[in-house]
Amino acid sequence: AKHLTETIAQRARDRNLVMLENFRKLHREISRPPNDIEELTEIKELMSRVPIEIEKMKQEIDENMGVFQTLEKFQYKLSNEDMNKKWELFGFPLQTYELIESKNEELEKQKALFQESMVTEQEEFNEAIDDLENIVKTFIQYTDAKQYKETAEMVERVNKRLEECINSAKIFNNRE
Repeated sequence: AKHLTETIAQRARDRNLVMLENFRKLHREISRPPNDIEELTEIKELMSRVPIEIEKMKQEIDENMGVFQTLEKFQYKLSNEDMNKKWELFGFPLQTYELIESKNEELEKQKALFQESMVTEQEEFNEAIDDLENIVKTFIQYTDAKQYKETAEMVERVNKRLEECINSAKIFNNRE
């Protein structure tokens, strides 16, 4: 009987540790600072899925708490570490909701900063497009076949800048 009780206790400890690590991982993902609007959106999407995930995990937490209670009824002595981890897990759903609430406020502020930055980037993009348009308009003056190398180099530079602008336009479209 003692061996069975110890086996049940070890399984409960193991499940507890796995769930604790899942919550810690979730907290790390939510807490990471976004580097751009795309990462900010990923974090917000993750946070929107968290309540569903927590509801799934609550059932496992409740089951594990029940196992610990049953062990205590059989006078199984849990270590202080086991007790601390048990209650840490019990409190993680609330901690997670609190983290999401504070992170939402932080993300809204960062979103405003990213949007300001995006406006500046788009203004610079528009200037680059205008500049390229003016350069392309000057191509008509290149009629001397002897200057084909210089003309070809100019066209290559413009093509490269056009490709960069196309990539920037795709990024802007994704962000919006």
